[in-house]
Amino acid sequence: MTSGSRWRSPADGELTWFRPPAGLLPARPNPHELLDAQAFAFGASRALESLYFPMSEIRARLIDGELHLTVAPSGTASRDLELHKKNMRDSALRFSRGVRAAWQRVRPQVEEYSAFFEAFDPGKSDLFRLKRVRANQWFAPMRAVVAPTALLLYEGIGQTPREDALAAVAEVRHEVIDRGRALFYQALDRAGPSQATPPNEPLPTGDPSGPQMFLIPEILALLADK
Repeated sequence: MTSGSRWRSPADGELTWFRPPAGLLPARPNPHELLDAQAFAFGASRALESLYFPMSEIRARLIDGELHLTVAPSGTASRDLELHKKNMRDSALRFSRGVRAAWQRVRPQVEEYSAFFEAFDPGKSDLFRLKRVRANQWFAPMRAVVAPTALLLYEGIGQTPREDALAAVAEVRHEVIDRGRALFYQALDRAGPSQATPPNEPLPTGDPSGPQMFLIPEILALLADK
């Protein structure tokens, strides 16, 4: 990027797409599962962006019927990556000092979102609201628990004992991936069949690289229990 030029987020075809680890999201999603993958991408993007990770968004697409993710870089990180990482570490410290306590603070929110799915009435709410609540359910523990645990384990940021942090992540998996996902699918069943036709086109695939991938594989592996 030349000096004075305006940064733009890369198009899908300019990024490398990869399969998420097994156990996180379905490999060949049906329409309900694809909506969950899209909610995950949005919620995780906003969580990591709020912690100053050097990325702008995670995207989810089908390629030959298989779910793939990609990570778009941040324009500010491309200008000063080290400053971006310093801000990220400073921002995450308030969670990684006590991951268990952070989880206890956000867990009621996660359970409230599950209660919303249980009580979902398509006559009183809509699919957009349902998908946004699911994205919020991904966002809260990603920001407070999963990303700080990755920083703790791989960057040494924080004072939480490793066992306590991993136990909190396991509880996140149960509440968000096991329980929350099942209730989200049940709410989608009540909402009726999805009419959306997801994009399914050839895109570059492989092993992505670049500063935007900082700790992304480790975070996804934590969520997938790998």
